[in-house]
Amino acid sequence: MRGYVDLSFLGHLLLQSRRTAEANALLRRVELPLALNDLHELQVENLFQHLALSGERGAAAVLRARRSWQSWLAEMVFLHRDAGWSGNFAAAHRLCRIHTSPDLTPVGFLHVAAAVSSRADALLSYDAPVRVLAKSQGLAVLPQRL
Repeated sequence: MRGYVDLSFLGHLLLQSRRTAEANALLRRVELPLALNDLHELQVENLFQHLALSGERGAAAVLRARRSWQSWLAEMVFLHRDAGWSGNFAAAHRLCRIHTSPDLTPVGFLHVAAAVSSRADALLSYDAPVRVLAKSQGLAVLPQRL
């Protein structure tokens, strides 16, 4: 199964949480490498910056997360691919006009559009509104239940 991840999923992989073990197990259910795009990389870097500046997780946790990220990139668990952003933005605009929800953000629309255009079979996400949108576009969602 070809998967596509969003930041809600990556965050649980990178930082220890109650969902980290489940997220790691779900990685074994999809084809690797998982495609990453510029949006993923921007969001992960922003997550690291936020954590470092806020002191929310502590310097050691942020360092561990950065090392995990670099290790996964080196091991090709994740691989950067061009997302074809002009097409994805157009698709995200179409989704936004059709699916109205106060809980969906532009980033959520973009991730679903990118997942569809990358020919993913499933979206790996812990973001409930994004999961609903993904299902409406014919994507399976993992985990199956939140």
